[in-house]
Amino acid sequence: MPPRPGEDIESYRWRLTFATVMDKLARQGKLTGGWDGLFEEDIPVVTAETIRVYTQLFDEEPPPRLYRMTDKAMVEGVAFPASHLLARIRPNPPRRRVGVNPDTPPGWLKQFVKTHAKVLARKTGAKDNVLGCGHYGCVLESEDPRWVVKITRDPTEGPMVQRIMALRAAAGGTGRGPSSRYDGIVFYRDIYQADKTSFRGKTWPVYVIVREAVRPFTAGMLQRAWRPSSQYGAVPGFPNLPGYIVWRSLDGLSDAKNAAGDYFRWKNRYRRNVALDTYTSALGDVSDAFPEMADTLYTLLDKDIVLRDVHAYNLGFSVIDWKDDDIRQPGVVVIHDLGHTPTAAKEPFDSLWNPAAQGSKATG
Repeated sequence: MPPRPGEDIESYRWRLTFATVMDKLARQGKLTGGWDGLFEEDIPVVTAETIRVYTQLFDEEPPPRLYRMTDKAMVEGVAFPASHLLARIRPNPPRRRVGVNPDTPPGWLKQFVKTHAKVLARKTGAKDNVLGCGHYGCVLESEDPRWVVKITRDPTEGPMVQRIMALRAAAGGTGRGPSSRYDGIVFYRDIYQADKTSFRGKTWPVYVIVREAVRPFTAGMLQRAWRPSSQYGAVPGFPNLPGYIVWRSLDGLSDAKNAAGDYFRWKNRYRRNVALDTYTSALGDVSDAFPEMADTLYTLLDKDIVLRDVHAYNLGFSVIDWKDDDIRQPGVVVIHDLGHTPTAAKEPFDSLWNPAAQGSKATG
């Protein structure tokens, strides 16, 4: 078991010790209740054998807190829930950021939709049903159930969406609609630049993006993935994967996001290269449960694109069957929000009122 990119030695020791102990208990037949029972019953984890293995691995005695997992001092052979140890080597689950109400559109967006309702309906098929909101905008239902309409004031998302559409077009096709390229990201049908809006004393561009409808990850699903009892049980949306595989990919995604932040924050070339290596290594864990998404992120590196803000709440399950064997099937995990990654738009945007000559018809 190699250390994870950027993992400190203390965390790695805990993880390796836990894996060693669990493997030993399994081989000794002490997990009679199955893996689920591991987190419900007290199991004698700290034993003479544990100490011997630890000492052999690290050539030193275990740290004292390996013995003191409860309030009282522990002695060899004492029983305690294995989840106590697990809690010390796992990160906290993702939480919805404060200040985001997924059901309530911000004031500027309400006004924008009200002012431009007719043109939005005519060009995007947008309806007045809000499906969800984030920090920078909201997603609206459209007349075509395959697509939704996202309205955002994130100044980086519009250019990045346009960049992905251009990459898909360069690989063959128009770049609009379903594509076999970069299929770890939602498909896009149209993108428009509308008028600007003021928010907290700043002026923001507004982008209207017609993208593929997906089923976003929910807070409940993610909390379930982090429960100890789910480590070897099913996680909603992943019926064929044990929970620990999903957790490992989410953990890798968190590492990749942190490394991407370092990559953009640091100016020193060496540090940027270190961050890029960490980012690439973390995608290995991401690929365990999200192979299409990891493959897309790998491929984007060839275009010098490092997505800066890919986290669990920017993911969702594809739900549309495009009736094409070359297009991914429903159930694949995809990225539905490309914000916070700076990029330069190669071509002028279509205006919401005066679309450019290339038109806005969807393919597929």
